[in-house]
Amino acid sequence: MKKIQIQKLQYAVVFILSFLLGCACQSKEYDFSKFAGEIVSDKKIPVISGKASSMQWNEGIELSFDGNPKTHYHSLWSNESADYFPITLDYFFEGNDTLDYMVYNPRSDGNMNGNFREIELWIQPNSGSLYKYGDFDFPGKSMPSRVDFIPALVDTKGIRIIVKSGAGDGQGFASCAEMEFFKINPQTFNLKEIFTDESCSELQKNVSRSSIAGINSPFLRELANYVADGKARDEFRVQEYSAYISPAITAQKNKTSTYGLWDNPTGIFARKGENIIVCVGETEKEKPALFIQTPDFGFSIQPPSVPYYELRSGVNKIRAKNEGLMYIAYYTASGTEKPVKIQILTGQVSGYFDMEKHPADEWEQRLAQASYPHFDVKGKYSTLNFDTEAFRAYVKDPRTLNRKFDDVVYREQVFMGLVKYNRQPKNRLHFQVTKLPDWVGAYAANNYTGFGDRDQQTILSPEISDNDATLGHLWGIAHEVGHVHQTRPGLRWYGTVEVTNNIFSLDVTTSLGFSSRLFAEHIPVEKSTPGYARKNNRYQKAYRDIIESKIAHAACEDVFCKLVPFWQLKLYMHNVLGKEDFYADVYETVRTNPDPAGKFGSNSDGQCQLEFVRIVCDVAKMDFTGFFVKWGFLTPIDLGHNNIVITRSAIDEVKKYIRDKAYPPAPDNLHLIDDENYKTMF
Repeated sequence: MKKIQIQKLQYAVVFILSFLLGCACQSKEYDFSKFAGEIVSDKKIPVISGKASSMQWNEGIELSFDGNPKTHYHSLWSNESADYFPITLDYFFEGNDTLDYMVYNPRSDGNMNGNFREIELWIQPNSGSLYKYGDFDFPGKSMPSRVDFIPALVDTKGIRIIVKSGAGDGQGFASCAEMEFFKINPQTFNLKEIFTDESCSELQKNVSRSSIAGINSPFLRELANYVADGKARDEFRVQEYSAYISPAITAQKNKTSTYGLWDNPTGIFARKGENIIVCVGETEKEKPALFIQTPDFGFSIQPPSVPYYELRSGVNKIRAKNEGLMYIAYYTASGTEKPVKIQILTGQVSGYFDMEKHPADEWEQRLAQASYPHFDVKGKYSTLNFDTEAFRAYVKDPRTLNRKFDDVVYREQVFMGLVKYNRQPKNRLHFQVTKLPDWVGAYAANNYTGFGDRDQQTILSPEISDNDATLGHLWGIAHEVGHVHQTRPGLRWYGTVEVTNNIFSLDVTTSLGFSSRLFAEHIPVEKSTPGYARKNNRYQKAYRDIIESKIAHAACEDVFCKLVPFWQLKLYMHNVLGKEDFYADVYETVRTNPDPAGKFGSNSDGQCQLEFVRIVCDVAKMDFTGFFVKWGFLTPIDLGHNNIVITRSAIDEVKKYIRDKAYPPAPDNLHLIDDENYKTMF
């Protein structure tokens, strides 16, 4: 009996100890940064010299191996010559080095000029002849591109990169922030002996507490205990990140500006100088990268300069060069790669809100838990980064954000035919708060649209008045998104930069039931024009400024007057005739036709305007010659070769083309159509 009592006491002690140990494990705080010294980095092979066949005098090839990502090599700025490409870049080593891979780092200032597209790679052994290794396409993307040498290159003296094409105006350019070459420094541990994959977020079934205790590596032992304690289930620490096609590729195909780079927020922020330890699961040929975004953009037409850290399968160690929220940049040539599972062990969790994943009733709770001054919201078509406090103060229901951001982006995609023609980017358009000087309002830039921090209340507020839609922030959002969507150059020629984007603004605001700005904005006109439904608006001013004055459309200085004929085409084709795909088809024709190169004595901008006339007639199967004559599209003008030139011979050629088609004529009074009389005029 006594023996049984002793056994019961022993069991009780064991149970209590187990319980206490379990509680201790549950409450244990893990700090993986102390193990940073155990994680080895690959050996960088130094470049001792370089040579370029083309370079700008102050942007020589030496800037591409100076160790400073803020400087960059750039080919000659003057790129008009027919033999500008190819451009040859040579990098030389000591001569007895082993190379496992190279990384091309594009310029880090946000400008895409010179980002490599097609290249050839040639190898110069220490002894032997130069030979071609292969052809590659880095598609003009702004993220690092990696080439693995399999098998490794032994005793290599030099690498030659022949750049056959690059991003930028005209023929494009070649630029490079850093060209890096590495020898792999193999890890001393086998991750798959302990974990199911190299994200290190799940243990193998046969790994027990006792076997964890026997792991030699302090880092892996701590990590295994971390996973065993259930700590690797945090939705932000461990995530699967999707691949997206590079925004530069989509922009090139759709002839637009670039969408965003913030599709994969981590919800984790880093402090400057902090060691960020990242465990990356299986990757495919193209690797993801991590970047850390500083909290304030400042005013720039380019995204701020940020370093990208390429990630490989297994354990990665990054020394944060700046403070900010972390993002995974997984932008590839196809965007079809499998999602990659990534675990971020260091940094501080602040969270983000995903419209498609998180229930709306969790909004305030997630905001309350956010500890960083900026907060990410991920929608279906947009990503937003605004002040955390602004979200807390002005947004009580995240679904109201859809109406102002996701909905605007989607409506514009429909209008320009991206939905109809299966061209919708999987990427999202990014909206970013920033500190702006008083003279700057919202603006569209490469990869993002910026808003001033002083305007967050009106931008984020759920209320939308008619004034907001015609003159205020809703108009402004659609206007800036319209800049991104301007199809160039065919619908963005000289004098239309602030015009054709507002076709989108008008469509978005009126389709949501608000008044047309052309109609609602009071514009005093001394003498009214018979035929329009109301007096003192932009229609009548446009008539007075362009039609009655008989000037060329491009010579008019009022961008809203210049907008009138574009919108009248929409009213007639969409609203009167019910052909709601008209503009979608116009945009698609612009996208699929070769860009005008200048002919018949007109420069390329002038030719774009004349091509628009031709395309409108072909898509509508109607002769709009009289309409375009009235609005000055077919009036000769010469504002200089760098601006716009339209000659009489070029106009006659377009008129003949349309006349030969024998299309039925558009109504003679079409220039008088407006947002109200279209219902009864025809």
